[in-house]
Amino acid sequence: ICVISSTSGTATEEIVAKIESFLSILREKEFVINGIATDGDGSYLIYSRLLVEYLYTNIFDVLQMNVLELSNIPHAVWHFSDPFHLAKRDRYRKVSLKLFRCSPLSNVPYTSVNYLRALGIPDYILTPDKSKKMEDSLPLKMFNYKILNKILRTEDAGLFIAMLPTTLLLEALHSKTLRRSQRIDGLLFGACIILIYNLTTEYAINTQTDYYLENRNTYLREICFTRDWCCEYISVTLGIAILLASEKQLHLGVCGTHFLEHYFGSIRRISRGDNTHNRFMKSMKNVLLERILT
Repeated sequence: ICVISSTSGTATEEIVAKIESFLSILREKEFVINGIATDGDGSYLIYSRLLVEYLYTNIFDVLQMNVLELSNIPHAVWHFSDPFHLAKRDRYRKVSLKLFRCSPLSNVPYTSVNYLRALGIPDYILTPDKSKKMEDSLPLKMFNYKILNKILRTEDAGLFIAMLPTTLLLEALHSKTLRRSQRIDGLLFGACIILIYNLTTEYAINTQTDYYLENRNTYLREICFTRDWCCEYISVTLGIAILLASEKQLHLGVCGTHFLEHYFGSIRRISRGDNTHNRFMKSMKNVLLERILT
């Protein structure tokens, strides 16, 4: 465990540089680094962007690869942006925008949270309240196969596609009935949807038509999935699919920061504002003992 003194509440370029130096040290010691797991701070996006840039540059080769061959593509490192963070951000975007585009193309109708409300989803799940933005349980209640089945019955293809990627991710992680192969298929399918969505968004922006030149900022506010979110989603879904295909045993909770955030949250609770190294070590041991005893 490496404890770095904080200068702000978010990751900075200096923090990323330190992570890179630690990765170099570990590799020199012949540790195999499958990837890094982080929270949603923007500075970590560099890892996901590098991956997506490689995928698009070599798209025809990538399309011929199986899931294990993907693990050998030459990029910096697999980035496991926390799946719960991605799901929370997707939920909040859909419930806080008055209208959002299910497709990045301009001639496709809009939809809104009212379409979700019409499905019978309770208001407390669809609340745009910022205090509920990072609530863990809300995405699980909004993105699941039960809701997808309701959308299917309405024959709203746009809304179905808008809800599908995060549903596939959460079901792959939390379903108690899916086989390993089904989880891998769901993750790869979700990655394909977002690869196409993000590529279409870039195409729409780069066509430089009068519509996009005049309404670029409005367009970017209205698209269902932001470009940064797409990069993180592609990286985490492909990364988890590769681990599922290559590891004999895998606890899917390690593919993100959810466990660590709760663990270090407990350390903060016990430390009571004392962030010295000695206090941290003592609190960490107390949390471990507390978990074992309970």
